[in-house]
Amino acid sequence: MKDGKGLKASVEKAPITAAVEHTFATSAGRTPKDKSWQPPGSERLYAMLTATVILLLWQTAYHVDRMFFDAEGYWLFAKTDAVLHLTPNLRGYFFSFLLSPIRFVSDMWPNLGLLPYRLASSLIYAYGLSCLVPDVFRRLCGGKTSIVRRLAIPVLVMTFAPGLVIYTLSDLPALLLMMGGMQLAMVSKEYQRGRAMVLLVIAGMCMAGAYNTRPIYLMPMVLLLLSVPTVLYSGARPRRQAVIALTLLAGITIATAPQMVSNKRNFGTYYPGVIAELKGLSVASRQLVWGVGIQKYETSINEKDPSPKISYADPAGLALLAEEGIGETVSVPQYVQLVIRHLPTFAGIYGRHIINGLDFRDGEMYLRQASPHKETISALNFIILFAAVFAILTSYEPSPGTSLSRRFRWISCAVIFGPVLMIIPSAMETRFFCRFT
Repeated sequence: MKDGKGLKASVEKAPITAAVEHTFATSAGRTPKDKSWQPPGSERLYAMLTATVILLLWQTAYHVDRMFFDAEGYWLFAKTDAVLHLTPNLRGYFFSFLLSPIRFVSDMWPNLGLLPYRLASSLIYAYGLSCLVPDVFRRLCGGKTSIVRRLAIPVLVMTFAPGLVIYTLSDLPALLLMMGGMQLAMVSKEYQRGRAMVLLVIAGMCMAGAYNTRPIYLMPMVLLLLSVPTVLYSGARPRRQAVIALTLLAGITIATAPQMVSNKRNFGTYYPGVIAELKGLSVASRQLVWGVGIQKYETSINEKDPSPKISYADPAGLALLAEEGIGETVSVPQYVQLVIRHLPTFAGIYGRHIINGLDFRDGEMYLRQASPHKETISALNFIILFAAVFAILTSYEPSPGTSLSRRFRWISCAVIFGPVLMIIPSAMETRFFCRFT
């Protein structure tokens, strides 16, 4: 009899529990039938707080009290007057705009130095590396996360590429912005239309922000713009897919509008992208030429070095440039023809670029000691890299814990890693391969 009452109580409770779950899910704008969205809140919070402390202590240990070169440029243009007046420079406005509140605090209290940046960057990158990145890959690949697994990413970044966090460089922010846009697009499927549209607008702004910060993200932005409505929302009606595409485009337009205004004011055109020219020549076309003759370059802040730019020449590439009579710049069609005529030479050039890009011996980005003296960190870097590749090839199996289509998962991988392949022909610097930390 007692057992019968217990059974009756449990049977009667089930509909009530279901109704409560439905109410909470509906009020949050989520579909109650899908519980895979539910994040382990305490795990993410503890990982983020721990990562914040780790990043802050690690940054402090380097005793960096100023920015250099590219980082100094972003920090300089983060001043309130520069952001408001859209001062022209080789970079987009978006990253400096994001830095502007931190720069404002630093300018208000000069005695703090870079402490506001240290605190803010530790908190923001802690969220990005211990929460956003694991959550994106969890959605794409399924599987489980833990505090230790979440902390592995910021620890690896600070071990092999601490300069990405210590300095105001754009590589990591651009990557996190693109992954954030991708995450918001995926999450939007779990909300009702009103909230989904808001998330898609913000997703478009993040995607455009990544492109404005690093123009190499142009193709990933276009790829997401096309694939989110047609692949991620493949079950939706054509009219709804069109609305989703227009909503993403609205977000992209909002984020690129200030750049268009700046370009009109400074260059006489409403072009939405970054106009990067050096002495009247395109920086991108110069990069292609530099990439042929230079295996890798580093930036030194050691006053004993004769020049801050340390370039490692590629003899085969230099001989090719001399043979073909190539000057400071080359057009894309000319470059393609050059590659076709000299395939074996370019195979060697690209191979050396990949190896040098994966070698994180100069992960501080602005070096106080020449990287050839850092064999230990280089060896450790490749050991971990090869171990990861071996583990993936021998034991990885796609987890059923994701509802995303296989096509969208492949597209997402192209969005994340595609810019690495696109940057290989240019002059190589380790931070371009930061996605592999």
